Amino acid sequence: MSYEAEGNWIRSRFESEWAGRTPVAWENVPFSPPMDALGRPESYVRFTLQRDGAQRRELGSTATRRFGGTVLVEVLTPFGTGTAENDELCEAVAEIFRDARADGIQFNEPQVLASTSDEIYYKQDVLCPFERDAVITT
Repeated sequence: MSYEAEGNWIRSRFESEWAGRTPVAWENVPFSPPMDALGRPESYVRFTLQRDGAQRRELGSTATRRFGGTVLVEVLTPFGTGTAENDELCEAVAEIFRDARADGIQFNEPQVLASTSDEIYYKQDVLCPFERDAVITT
């Protein structure tokens, strides 16, 4: 599986399972944070796929290479509205990737990390680590 196929599967899974719950800011795609009719900020998430490198797991002419990565989903909700909506959205993200697997990709346990607040958004990060094994022949 290529990096492109890996990314396509991961993004597709998130998009279909998220099902329009909030707008999504995708990597390298223009995006403007959503506002309501009165110009107040609305909730959204920012999706980033980070690749963490690879390791050869076995020696020999046929071996396994393990690629690692992390899906980072930043959950942003309007500042001053408490944490309930943000926590609920974080749990929904975690459920999408918790123990998900396909075509050599295996997600591990997601982590929610409190992040930052400004006077517009309260933000928490959901980190969803994964590994992908590929058999290589040299």
